[in-house]
Amino acid sequence: DECGLCQGDPKKQCVAAQKTKEGKACFSCEDKPEECIDLGLMSEDECGLCQDDPKKQCVAAQKTREGKACFSCEDKPEECIDLGLISEEECGLCQGDPKKQCVAAQKTKEGKACFSCEDKPEECIDLGLISEDECGLCQGDPKNECLKDKLTREGMQCYSCVEKKQTCADLELLSEEECQKCKADSKKECEEVGKTKQGEPCYACQARQETCGSLGYLSEQECKKCPNCTFASTLKSGETCYECRFERGDKRCVEEDLYSDCSACGETEQCVKTSIILFSHSDQESKPVIQCYDCISE
Repeated sequence: DECGLCQGDPKKQCVAAQKTKEGKACFSCEDKPEECIDLGLMSEDECGLCQDDPKKQCVAAQKTREGKACFSCEDKPEECIDLGLISEEECGLCQGDPKKQCVAAQKTKEGKACFSCEDKPEECIDLGLISEDECGLCQGDPKNECLKDKLTREGMQCYSCVEKKQTCADLELLSEEECQKCKADSKKECEEVGKTKQGEPCYACQARQETCGSLGYLSEQECKKCPNCTFASTLKSGETCYECRFERGDKRCVEEDLYSDCSACGETEQCVKTSIILFSHSDQESKPVIQCYDCISE
C-alpha cells in the first residue's frame, strides 16, 4: 500500500527489497532509472528515425545519471553544395580554366562563404581584337586606323587595327573619277601608271602623245601601201610622217580587174601603180594608156 504513495511521484518506483522473518515482501522507494526522453533527448536506437531525414543528423548530447548516451536530432550543417554552389577550396578547380572565375555568391546558415564558377567577361583580346581605349595606340601610327569589328558576349564594342586604305592621292596620282577632268582637255590623256596596295588603278594626266595619224599623215609602216609616199613632217619624238600623193586612176581600171586608187589594199598588201594599154577592134584606132593600181601581197 505504501508503494502507491511512492509511485505517486512519476520519478519514483517501488523496488522489491527483502522479506521479513515472516516472509512478508518489503520494498524500497527509489528513483526511476533516468531515460533519454527525461532529458528531452533520444536514445541511440531512436536515432534511426532522425536520420531518415537526409537533412538531419543524430548528435551525441549528454548522458543519463546511469551513463547511458543520449542524442539530439539536429539539422545537418548547411554545405555550399546544398545551395548549388562550391566552397572556397573547390574554387581552385574552377580557376584551372582560364575562361572561368570564382565569384562570391552567398553564405550558408552557419556563415560559410560559398561561390559560383562563372564565365569570365569576354574581352576584346579573347576575339583577337582591341578595345576602344587601345585604339589610341593603334592610331599613333598615321598609316593605321581603328575600325569597328565584333561585339563581346556582354555587348562591348571591339576594334581591329588595320592599315589605312591607300588612295591614288597617296601616290600623287589620279583616280579613275578624277581622270574625267583630264580627258576633257583634247590635248591631254589619262594613262594608267600604277595601282594602290588594294589594286585600284591610278592615272597620270599627260600631254596627248602626238602621232602621224593625229596630224592626218601616214607612218613609215603605213606608207608601204602608197605608191608615191612623200615626206610630210617630223614629230617631237623624232618619228617621220608621210603623205601619200598619187593621181586617181581611170574608172575603166575596174574592167581590167584593177583599182582606181589604193583604198582596196589590205594592211599586208602593197599598192603598185601600173599602166594599162586599152586595145581597140581596129588597128587604125589609137590605143589609149590608162593609169591603174594593183594590190600586191608582201
